[in-house]
Amino acid sequence: MSVRLYQYPFSPFCIPITRILEAADIEFTSVEIPPWDRSAIIEATRGEYYQVPLLVSDGEVVFESSGDSQDVAQYVDRRFVPGRLFPPSAAGLHEILLRYLEHEVEEISFRISDPDRTFAIPDLVSRTMMIRFKERKFGRGCVDLWARQKSELLAQLVGLLAPVEARLRQSRWLLSNEAPVYADFLLFGLMGNITHGGYTEVPKELSAIRDHIARLATYRF
Repeated sequence: MSVRLYQYPFSPFCIPITRILEAADIEFTSVEIPPWDRSAIIEATRGEYYQVPLLVSDGEVVFESSGDSQDVAQYVDRRFVPGRLFPPSAAGLHEILLRYLEHEVEEISFRISDPDRTFAIPDLVSRTMMIRFKERKFGRGCVDLWARQKSELLAQLVGLLAPVEARLRQSRWLLSNEAPVYADFLLFGLMGNITHGGYTEVPKELSAIRDHIARLATYRF
């Protein structure tokens, strides 16, 4: 079996796939690509895709079909851990939780981590390309603005995650005490994104989420 995962090591959507594959004891090759040069993904998909994560499993190329899809995670679920990430018993509630994490929470969380990581890129051209990539989507000066707003953004994140924190004070995992679902791994990825590089810690107000991260970091299917 040959499995390759094209990823950014800090991506909130790549970190979950990495952790799932590790938890399932699946041997895979991690292909880490620079965000400012996506040629490897474009070549692997023959021009059909340019984002991460991208999974190539025994020659089958798997990527997201839309901004709201979980195609890669669904494939990993079917192929490697049948039904454990998206159990039928969690249908409906699971989708609501995923939308909340992928949209409201991720919209704030990536802004917390991006400036430190971007300004740390040593090469001037690569750093400038990364900044320009962000500015094309979010407006000129956005990275500098997010850097100035970091404390405010962290406070917003704590507010958004308050219901999740409350849930994890009562339950081992997001939807049950028995086993994690994909939403647990996505939360792990979102927190891994803000802490990658050591620039930011998970806020102290989110102690149950910190415990959740520690549990999932060593989880095995």
